[in-house]
Amino acid sequence: MKKTCLILTALITIVFLFTSCQKAKEPEKKGAVQETQKEEVKQAETKPSETKPSETKPEVQPQPEEQPPTKIEVKEEKKEKPEAAKPSPLTEEEQSEFEKLKKKWLSRKFTKEDALKALRILVKADLDRRSIRWYHKSGGLESGASEPVDDVCDLLAMAAKTKKKEAFDLAIYVLKDDNSYMTVCAAREIRLFNNKEAIPYLRKYLNFTPHAEQLTTVLRLEAAGSLLALGDADTALPVLDELAKNGATTALGNIFHTMRGKEWEKKGLEIIKKAYNYEIKDNKKALETKVLAALFLIRLNVEDRTSIENSLITIAREILAKKQWPISSYGYSDHRTLETIIIAFKELKDKKTIPILEGIAKHPDASYLVRWANEAIESLSKENWGRK
Repeated sequence: MKKTCLILTALITIVFLFTSCQKAKEPEKKGAVQETQKEEVKQAETKPSETKPSETKPEVQPQPEEQPPTKIEVKEEKKEKPEAAKPSPLTEEEQSEFEKLKKKWLSRKFTKEDALKALRILVKADLDRRSIRWYHKSGGLESGASEPVDDVCDLLAMAAKTKKKEAFDLAIYVLKDDNSYMTVCAAREIRLFNNKEAIPYLRKYLNFTPHAEQLTTVLRLEAAGSLLALGDADTALPVLDELAKNGATTALGNIFHTMRGKEWEKKGLEIIKKAYNYEIKDNKKALETKVLAALFLIRLNVEDRTSIENSLITIAREILAKKQWPISSYGYSDHRTLETIIIAFKELKDKKTIPILEGIAKHPDASYLVRWANEAIESLSKENWGRK
């Protein structure tokens, strides 16, 4: 019995001692695990770059790829950043001089010598409004001249009266500038200098087409008109003939007002006669030219006047039959056609045209033609005028 008790006591003691040893080892294991974790964390912080702490680079977050700007964005960016204005080539004295000249112009004390001075300054500024202070001030706007082009035409015409070589050279500069409307002005006014040195520059514009169709037509028309005035009829007449058929009545005007007494007068007359005999079908523009040709033939007295009168009466009746006459600045215009017919009837001095004139005056779309028609009726109603 004693033996049994001793054995049990020994076993219990052994179990107690074993349990106590296990419990004592658990904190050691936890401490070892924590130390191991700390070491792993430390290694994880240094291992990827394997550099010293002072050499480590901060982590860079990936940025979204920048998209190229759209066309709209590009345009907006350009608007926000306008091109810097170039410094003006004019001196302060020249700026002040131009302002004085413009004020003198407005006071109507402007001379041809003043025109030459102003033109000289405009050319030095390269005809660029940004270089001329006047066009940025209220004075320029109040005068109705906010752009150099508003002044160039008048300045060229006045400067030509000086008959100075400098004025001609300045006109050539403007002509070569190819600045749309300024070039048109120069192409027209250059004939006033009566200098054949302008011919090569004018010929360049006969087949010139960088501008809008209407502007190109006007430029060709003015260049051909000046060539004709300067004696280059062989170059000018075919161009004027072509433009007349397309409705450019000024082409016939250039021929009519220039041809008398010239070697090419016969050729000019042939073009006018051809225009009078145009067949008007799909080409409405040619009708206006046809009527103007009739007026010129009446003045030249080279065709049967009765035949011309009957032709104009027929054309007028066709226009009067329309309910409306659309007003057109470019292309064919019923108003301009009837305006020429009224002038022709007045010069024919035949009372039988009065009913047509009365019809024009009463038409709802007659506009300014009412006054013209009534004046013609009054003239033709006089006893000593007109065939009965």
